[in-house]
Amino acid sequence: MYDGGRRRHTLRRFFAATYWRLLTERSTMLMLATLILFGPALLAAWWAISEPETARSIVPGGFLWVTEARPEGTDMGLSTAGLAGFSTFVFVNNIQVTLLAFALGIFWGVGTGWVLFQNGLILGAVVGLGIGAGNGRLLVEALVGHGILELSCIVVAGAAGLSLGRSILRPGRVTRRRSLMTEARASVQIVLGTAPWLVLAGLLEGFLSRVGLGPIPVTAVGILVGGAFWGLMLWLGKPSLEDALA
Repeated sequence: MYDGGRRRHTLRRFFAATYWRLLTERSTMLMLATLILFGPALLAAWWAISEPETARSIVPGGFLWVTEARPEGTDMGLSTAGLAGFSTFVFVNNIQVTLLAFALGIFWGVGTGWVLFQNGLILGAVVGLGIGAGNGRLLVEALVGHGILELSCIVVAGAAGLSLGRSILRPGRVTRRRSLMTEARASVQIVLGTAPWLVLAGLLEGFLSRVGLGPIPVTAVGILVGGAFWGLMLWLGKPSLEDALA
């Protein structure tokens, strides 16, 4: 009973404090990951609006629905079971991208940078093609509800991967092996702490973003959930008094 209670306490402490502090400690890498993801996205969006036919070549076929005319809303015509299946697919895909962004950091951070760059490029091209096709409302309904949180998770995984690469390139006063082992332990914790938020993003995409609720409620949910994630980091990521005195 004692061990079980201690484990529960440790788990609560992790999700209530440790996870957020790990993110705060890597604020520079978070900003760098954000730049690598959204910089190419902005350029690709402009490119897709200017040259849609060329931009289509880099977008996976499954995303080209943004260029198709839809009578109303974004309902994909799926049953409840179908939406559950789609949500599972989205969750698995998000996990794959997150794990890649983290794991490829072992290659001096270059692999992580490539994953972020590539995803940013596709994101921007999809948005640009949708806007160019007159589907701006469709994009808002289909992407914003889950997208803010989903992209936040990708940025966090990217920051973990970049931090892993930095630990190899700039080990400081310890050996590269020790530096890598220390950072790897922290990075794994970050990925595990991000997993529940990825589950939530998958559920939001499967059951909210695809059922045609309208841009206002979808946007409100997206801002609320995404804002809650970063708000928790700012609130719970502050060092405790114990840490400050240590």
